[in-house]
Amino acid sequence: AAALEKNNTLQILHLGDNSIGDDGAIALAAALERNNSLTELYLYKNSIRAEGAKVLLASLEKSTTLTDLDISGNDASAKSAHIAWKRKLLASHIISLLFYP
Repeated sequence: AAALEKNNTLQILHLGDNSIGDDGAIALAAALERNNSLTELYLYKNSIRAEGAKVLLASLEKSTTLTDLDISGNDASAKSAHIAWKRKLLASHIISLLFYP
């Protein structure tokens, strides 16, 4: 995640099916706040639960370049966070959000 903070050329990042969990999601969230090039992020099937989802949501408010986010196939407990995500993202620059448990 630290490398993502400093990278200004990476536009698409596929991290699906890596079991990063909440800890990984929280680390990515910190990096997303500082990254200015990433446009697509794929986090499907990563065992992200509500805690990780909430922190990611907060970081999206500071990300200005991300337009596509895939959080499908994560823990069902993140579903409530997903509802909050949708509300926030409707008023933001995120174009595509994929989610299903």
